[in-house]
Amino acid sequence: MACWARPPVTKTYLLYEALAYITSQVCILELQKKKKKKKKKKKKKKKKKKGKKKKKREKEEEEEEENKKKKKRKKKKKEEEEEEEEENKKKKKRKRKTKNKEEEEERGGEINILI
Repeated sequence: MACWARPPVTKTYLLYEALAYITSQVCILELQKKKKKKKKKKKKKKKKKKGKKKKKREKEEEEEEENKKKKKRKKKKKEEEEEEEEENKKKKKRKRKTKNKEEEEERGGEINILI
């Protein structure tokens, strides 16, 4: 017999062949699962980066809110200053009117005396 001849095909031989094939397939599946798990870990790292972006967004939102509050304060101050200026103008007008009335009364009295 030549060395390249196959052994006779028996039930036990077929069982061994089937067992070897199944174990090899199981090993391949396990390796694939490990690879998939590694890929999932990479995705988790990306999610962590997204968390940093969320923190940045939150900080930006807080800064925007603070800026809005500052703008409102400035507007209130401006409005108050404008109101004060208007009140001052009104007071000045009142003083002028009273001075004018007093001068007219003085002049009118003098005119009556002259007539």
